Amino acid sequence: MKNLLNKFGLQRLIVAAITAISSVCMWGCDYLKNDPVLLDSGCRQDPGFVMVSDTAAVVPLHCYDHYENNLDDWKECSRMGLKLKNIKSGNKYWEEMVDYCSQTYEYVVNPIGSLSDSTVFWVFVNNETEFSYLVWKIGEDAVMKKALWKSENIGLEQTNVIIRFWKGGKLLFKNRDDFALLDTVENTITRVTKEEAGWPDGVEDAQYFGDDMMTLHFVSEDRCDFAILKNSVDTLSVHREDSCPYFVKRDLDFSWKYVVRSEESKFVFSIDSSWLISDKPIAKYKNNQFQKLEE
Repeated sequence: MKNLLNKFGLQRLIVAAITAISSVCMWGCDYLKNDPVLLDSGCRQDPGFVMVSDTAAVVPLHCYDHYENNLDDWKECSRMGLKLKNIKSGNKYWEEMVDYCSQTYEYVVNPIGSLSDSTVFWVFVNNETEFSYLVWKIGEDAVMKKALWKSENIGLEQTNVIIRFWKGGKLLFKNRDDFALLDTVENTITRVTKEEAGWPDGVEDAQYFGDDMMTLHFVSEDRCDFAILKNSVDTLSVHREDSCPYFVKRDLDFSWKYVVRSEESKFVFSIDSSWLISDKPIAKYKNNQFQKLEE
């Protein structure tokens, strides 16, 4: 009998201990965590840029606060902004920050585009009904604007999205084969087909300058030489190189009145008032930074 009592007494003791521990965590085990401690703060330069001159570009920034407790550490976006910088020296000319974050810090992707040689367009929030964007005229305060989707939306929070000034004063968004037009007067944005957008076949990129559509085309098998055409008919300029490595994937894009040829790095070519393309690139961009050009 004594052994039996000891057996059941021990069992009750074990059950009581388990119940006590379970009750504590039922009320919450968060007490095991300490309050978050701010470790440091900083800013990073995000993918993308808009050329402003042969020596200056606007780049997007995201700033963060880095916290930890005894279980984990993490970064939280604290604010976002745009910086006008010298692409040769890296010196900052101007900066415009807003105390706002559109997404979590680790997954922020906000495409940037140009409306003129001094005005930048930056996508902020894109959800099922509402589209928010920032317009920054360099030297002035940034203005946050909103538009309503009149149709099903398209994904715009990706680095491959391009933003182009389009006919009728509208803005065109292109995400691979998806298109949308933003009416800045009516404050509406609408998904459209390629044909409705008026995007031409066989081009690498297109953008309106006034009433004329300028398009970019590769004109060599190695996709190294390229040309600018006006209204898909008149060849305004052709850039050719003596040698160019084969088997390298290349893309062409406008950055306002600059041409960006992308491969392992992005090489920026200037365009003069007669639409002639520079013989050599004026800038090199890789790993989200402008880098020194090889002589």
